[in-house]
Amino acid sequence: MQWLMQWSRRPQAEQYLQPSFSKSRIFNGLVVALLVIGAHRLFAGLPDRDPRPDARAVVRFEPVQLDAAGFAPLTLAGAWRVTSAESRMGGVSALALDGGGLLALSDSGVLIRLPRPASATGIAEFRDLPAGPRRGYYKAGRDSEALVRESNGGGWWVAFENFHSAWLFDRDLKRVIRTVDLNPLGWPANLGAEGAVSTADGLLLLFPESGDEVVRLTDKGTERLPIANRYGRLSDAAMLPGGRIVVIARSYSPAGFSSRLLLFDKGVMRPLARLALGRLDNAEAIAAEPLAGGGVRLWVMTDNDFRRRVPTLLVAFDWRG
Repeated sequence: MQWLMQWSRRPQAEQYLQPSFSKSRIFNGLVVALLVIGAHRLFAGLPDRDPRPDARAVVRFEPVQLDAAGFAPLTLAGAWRVTSAESRMGGVSALALDGGGLLALSDSGVLIRLPRPASATGIAEFRDLPAGPRRGYYKAGRDSEALVRESNGGGWWVAFENFHSAWLFDRDLKRVIRTVDLNPLGWPANLGAEGAVSTADGLLLLFPESGDEVVRLTDKGTERLPIANRYGRLSDAAMLPGGRIVVIARSYSPAGFSSRLLLFDKGVMRPLARLALGRLDNAEAIAAEPLAGGGVRLWVMTDNDFRRRVPTLLVAFDWRG
């Protein structure tokens, strides 16, 4: 019996060891967490973009059926799914008119010259921007989100996120003329300039994604102007004939994207039309051109984030307002 009583004290000794086991689990958890963080930093520091030479490739315009009533008061002029065997076709974040065609810009620093969708196929030109805020082997250093031609036609402005800055390229988008550091504005990494317009008096207006201000860029620096907006974050902007500005506002929920067009005038955002696109269609780019006889045609493109199952849409609307 005495022998059994001696061993009966062992549970008490086990209780003394339990805190040690608990501390060991905490220590192991910290080690795992540190390993995960270290691995994340390691992979985040690896190149994730492959600079490539200029290329020409066939693009296909597949007509898409959309409910025209979902865009009133705009008139739906056409909608197409744009595809190409060229892997750089996608991720469109800005759009402009250049000559007789369209000039798209991806959020990976790629310029895409597209023909108008007058036929089922056409030839597009793909070219990387010649420079950006960081080395071309990192997507964050080529996160181009806005594109606009100078009002005098002398060059092109490109706005970058992550490393916030605005770059002025020459007319052929092959040489850097000027760079402006926007980091002093204090924007979060992924909430930088999403839209840009060039005014008739030569000023550049930048629209950050937050949608609560517009930044005016002059020779003397930047000027921040608050704006009234309750319609969501902004993704692009374009100048209309007469000096008004149209912008894309969007919101996201588990149900998908919800987008609309707004008119910006005298510091206030006013609704123009809803964009009744699919729930995965992220409207990111817009360009405007005058129509013969009055009115304007609005070209809108979506960003598929380079996901194969998500289409890149090109949609045209006419507005006589």
